[in-house]
Amino acid sequence: MFVMALRQIRFEGGRMLFVCLAIAASLALILVLEDFQQGLFAQLHNVVTNRGGQLIVTQAGVRNFVASRSVLPQMSRAQI
Repeated sequence: MFVMALRQIRFEGGRMLFVCLAIAASLALILVLEDFQQGLFAQLHNVVTNRGGQLIVTQAGVRNFVASRSVLPQMSRAQI
């Protein structure tokens, strides 16, 4: 396996360098996007836990707070 890698570097060094850089860039992008997603989830968790209210009202059937829109009336605080 090592001998084959050395032959690849010797005969097609530029192409091998390009492939290695492309793989490294892809992995770096995946890591950045994963960290960005984890940061969003942490911020959403903090918003809910640090509301400061004694009562939190949510709507039934919501599983994803990121992409769902609220159908609760804006002035329902007085009714609750």
